[in-house]
Order: sequence, then structure tokens, then C-alpha cells
Amino acid sequence: AIGTINGLLVAKLNITPIVATLATNAIMMGAIRQISRGSPITVPQYLDDFSHIRFGGLPLTLGLALLFVILVSVMTRSTVMGRRFVAVGANPVTALAAGIPVLRYQVGTYALASVCFCVAGILYAGYIGSASHVAGNEYLLPAIAAVVVGGTPFSGGRGSVVASGVAALFMTQLGQLVLSLGASTPVQLLVQAGAIVLAMTI
Repeated sequence: AIGTINGLLVAKLNITPIVATLATNAIMMGAIRQISRGSPITVPQYLDDFSHIRFGGLPLTLGLALLFVILVSVMTRSTVMGRRFVAVGANPVTALAAGIPVLRYQVGTYALASVCFCVAGILYAGYIGSASHVAGNEYLLPAIAAVVVGGTPFSGGRGSVVASGVAALFMTQLGQLVLSLGASTPVQLLVQAGAIVLAMTI
């Protein structure tokens, strides 16, 4: 539902996507804080166990992420719906002229994205053992950085799911490298911001 609202804000009111997303995020954060009174909740044991499953030394969640990237990449390249999605993202005016229902695809994209965020949030809550209104805040900048470093412009246009996935892995490893060298969290954020600026410049 929130994804649909976000999509309508972008598609019907022409609000810049990142601005609309951050605005709805702030509203949801306030609502959740009001409902929870700022108190975290403990996740069920089965979710905690599922989020910590490992195969061959690698976490199951990494495998799920790779499977998701491959699935979406294949869909956008090999299906009519996927190619229409890419066309709408690359140039909505041209897509509309070609008879593609642009509004449906734009709003549907945000709705499906919100489902993905929801699943990621549930898995993350299982991994850390609790859910709260501040859990995951530290991933906001790296998530944006991954998309930009992956080659997708802020203004919209053609992007690559695989490139964004590789960039997300790179940003994660970059953050871990900075921390392993003894740098503080502020320095890590500066490095991530520098990566965004460099990617935008290139």
C-alpha cells in the first residue's frame, strides 16, 4: 500500500523519486515510532533461526539475494512485461506513444519494490533478533550509493539489476574494509559519500 502511494506521488504529482521515497520513509518512521512507543520487539525464534542458516559457510540470505538478482535480470531481458518496464523507466513519453500503460507500470514498480523492502526488512530483523524504527537506518546511504555506483542516474533511465547488485556487494565490502582498517563509522560514511560523488562524476 505504501509503495502504491509512493508510486502515485511520483507518477501523478511528478515528485522526484528519491524525494518522494525519503518523504514517505519519514512519515512511516514517525507512524511506527508512535505505534511502538519507540520500543523494539523481539522476533519469533523461527525467523531468527531462518535468518542465520548457512550453506557451505555462506549465509542463506546471500543466496536468496543472488537468486532475486538473477530472476529480475532474466525477467527484464526476456519477458514482454520486463521489456515494457525497462521502456517506461528509460523514456515514459516514448513508452506511452508505443501504447504501454505507463501509469500502471510506474505505480506497479513501486508497489513491487515495497514488497521487496518488506521481505528484506523481515530477514534483517531476524538476523539482528529484533525490529525497531531505527533498525537498518545505516543502510540508507549504501543502498542509494549501490544504485548510483551501478550506473543508474538519479534522474531515472535505463539501469542494470546485475550492476546494482555487484555495486551493493562492492559497497558492503568497501565498508567492511574501512572498518577493518580501524576507521570510525563517520569515516566509513565519508568513504561511501566519496564513492557516490566519484560515480556521479564518471
